[in-house]
Amino acid sequence: MKLSRRLLLGALGSLPMARIAVGATAHRLTIIHMNDFHSRHEAVDGSALSCKPGAKPDCFGGAARLASAIAAERAAAEGAGRVVLQVDAGDQFQGSLFYTAWRGEVELAVMHLLGTEVMTAGNHEFDNGAENLARFVRGAKFPMLSANTDATDEPALAGLLKPHVMLQKGGVKIGIVGLTTLETP
Repeated sequence: MKLSRRLLLGALGSLPMARIAVGATAHRLTIIHMNDFHSRHEAVDGSALSCKPGAKPDCFGGAARLASAIAAERAAAEGAGRVVLQVDAGDQFQGSLFYTAWRGEVELAVMHLLGTEVMTAGNHEFDNGAENLARFVRGAKFPMLSANTDATDEPALAGLLKPHVMLQKGGVKIGIVGLTTLETP
């Protein structure tokens, strides 16, 4: 797969134009963003080892804590009248036995439970081949983006990676462009 520097620079160069497109009506938006979760569904201690109850130093991370934090942020934002958009910038894959054993099925289930609305493919989403990524994308209830990935030589990914998406939130259209790191194999 080929990644385009020109497309990346063009997308970044267009960011100042986003300010011009804002209308006179003010809208408040909270973006909940995550990336590089790397299949770390279990809480860990300071040494990145699995936690034991009462462990010192305290445990952190894991899908349960993440779900609680997202629910709290979402409730606070919605309680204040803000629209919430939940995005993921990739690298859900790799990092634990959950991924090794189930190749993205656990990550997809957790992302659905968390309320992910759009995801950009990270470099690790490609680690186990196009067929594995295609299975993940076909099972997703959200679009997978990567504007700078040319997957024409990968029939399994044909039509699955979108360059951008337009979402409607609270009566406002929000355009999202996904860019994958150029260091992707």
